[in-house]
Amino acid sequence: MLWLGLHFFSLPLEIFTRADLQGTEKTPLAVVTHQGRQSTILLTNGAAQQTGIEAGMPLNSAYALCHELRVLPRQPEQEGLALERLAAWAYQYTSHVVLLPPQDLLLEIGASLRLFNGLAFLIHQMKSGLADLGYRYHWAIAPTPAAAQLFARVRHNTLCRTEEKLSAQLQKTELHHLPFADKTLRALRGVGLRYIGELFNLPRDGITRRFGKECLHYLDRLIGRLPDPRASYQPPSHYHGHLLLPFPVSHTEALGFALHRLLLELTGFLQANYSGIQQAELTLYHHQGTPTRLLVGLVRPSRDQRHLMHLFKEHLQRLILSDEVLEISLQAQQLIPLDENNQQLFAGAETQQENTAQLLEKLRARLGEENVYGLCLLAEHRPEHAWSICEPYIPCNNTVTLHANRPLWLLKEPQALMCHTGLPHYQGVLKLVHGPERIESGWWDGEDVRRDYYIAQTLTGCRLWIYQNQKGNRTWYLHGVFA
Repeated sequence: MLWLGLHFFSLPLEIFTRADLQGTEKTPLAVVTHQGRQSTILLTNGAAQQTGIEAGMPLNSAYALCHELRVLPRQPEQEGLALERLAAWAYQYTSHVVLLPPQDLLLEIGASLRLFNGLAFLIHQMKSGLADLGYRYHWAIAPTPAAAQLFARVRHNTLCRTEEKLSAQLQKTELHHLPFADKTLRALRGVGLRYIGELFNLPRDGITRRFGKECLHYLDRLIGRLPDPRASYQPPSHYHGHLLLPFPVSHTEALGFALHRLLLELTGFLQANYSGIQQAELTLYHHQGTPTRLLVGLVRPSRDQRHLMHLFKEHLQRLILSDEVLEISLQAQQLIPLDENNQQLFAGAETQQENTAQLLEKLRARLGEENVYGLCLLAEHRPEHAWSICEPYIPCNNTVTLHANRPLWLLKEPQALMCHTGLPHYQGVLKLVHGPERIESGWWDGEDVRRDYYIAQTLTGCRLWIYQNQKGNRTWYLHGVFA
């Protein structure tokens, strides 16, 4: 087995800065923890470090160094949710992901190397993905999970695939990095030990007698002498991402960066589940009032991040904010399985269908869903009742017989025609070239008709679809125009 350890050392700060990278780089930021009346700096960004502010410093001292310091209270719950979303995102690389709060993940990648064309390519893809998500981290690879976690924390970016290299790295790792109690670490240093590798030269009985079985068992798991089973994290059946904004946002354009990172999380989660979505909801939380909800629907299931981003941007451009936005969340409740298709050399019918679906989605996002719709045929002889509005991209009912002698364009309401010497007129006398065709229907719903339809031709050669009403005064009407 081969384990990849990931330590997200800046997670308490990044749950804020991921939403607005450019603005937060210039502003001194610090995450603080509170213990009683004492507030202590936990983590700072680069701008705050340049003013001399460091982790562990009292908040009052930090303010003395920088009056413009922006203080962010630590959010343990949001950190935990972010780590869980990272674990769900990492499932696209392996099915064995171990969640180790508050800041660590373990991935068993040995079984995934062939799928990703080797270790180097897998690591490259993961690094690129985590950088796009906006996380900083240290990584390490080792043959045991305990060693991968330890090295990710203390020997950054370490690669040791064999037991020999693992032993060599332990010889160079200082003793105080072990997850032992302070009393145990002092006792080990008291006997002259400085590095972890030196512990394996001591008698095992002596370690058990002086420091307890747990210490010995941890050392055995560290080098693979004892099994170290780890429970896999089970991702949820839906996606719910959340981002805190470091600054209030009053324009929808400023939400694009935060939304981009949530969509990257979502599409990675969908990739891991071989699924797509047909609907997603973006929620904007304000200082006061009801949150603003934006529902985006798709014609066909998708997990294309660029396409989803384009749709959300179109919707956001039409949105007027009632108040400043402090937080945003993205939800996708229903996952739809997607088949993995082979890449085609030439564009076929499937590619054309995807392009048509994406065009319809873009039009609905820009013009409004109520202004872009499909048409379907109904089993009805009356022309004005023979069709209905439906959702775009729904296949037409093949059981309905299509008539050849029907115009492409029907008038919204039939237009009455003048009549001279028994013949209808429209820009002159009309020549009847085909007909009559009797349509008599609708007696059951109170809108019964009895009409004789003709194809007529104007003096300029335009072909019209007209009818003579057989009820009442036998008036002529224009109902449609042929192309």
